[in-house]
Amino acid sequence: MSTQRIIRLVAAREVGDRIRNKGFLAGTAVTLLLVVGFIVVPGLFADDTPPTHALGVVGEVDATFSDTATAAATAQDAELEVTSVADRAAAEAAVDDEELDAVLLDGDTVLVADDLDRQLESIIEQARQQTALLGGLADAGVDVDRAGELLAGRPPVQVVTPEGTEDEADSGRGLAFFATVLLFLVIQINGSCWPASCPG
Repeated sequence: MSTQRIIRLVAAREVGDRIRNKGFLAGTAVTLLLVVGFIVVPGLFADDTPPTHALGVVGEVDATFSDTATAAATAQDAELEVTSVADRAAAEAAVDDEELDAVLLDGDTVLVADDLDRQLESIIEQARQQTALLGGLADAGVDVDRAGELLAGRPPVQVVTPEGTEDEADSGRGLAFFATVLLFLVIQINGSCWPASCPG
């Protein structure tokens, strides 16, 4: 009898013994369910909605600041609501009541109830810098609308790999990870025995 024939017979016998073992089947099913649960369930409950920030500005809201702040938020996959606030007292009441996340005072100070969100801080800084730059360009006689278009720049670069776009590559990596985990579990299970199949 050839070596390949012997290997096939032994493999077939082992597979048959495992399939007929109820303990092995139940344990494998439970393990697979746990693996699928750990991988799939977090994705089902993940919140894909962009974060929304509510920013107040004491006094009249400058249209340039509002536009640049909104554009900065969009560039960071966020949404921004800019609201005019009458004075500091109203601003303090708004942040204390959590109606606003932050209030910009006199263009240089940000009032918050506790900590300033990092993303919102970045948005405010970008808007302040661009508003000041556009104001300086306007004073120099430069077309502000054209300058705003130039400052907006080009859309973010698309990240790709030899396997495809970033999303496609992430999907492929996820599938490879799942297959690796599954293979590891199969090896572990077949290399051990369940109480019902252990000798003695």
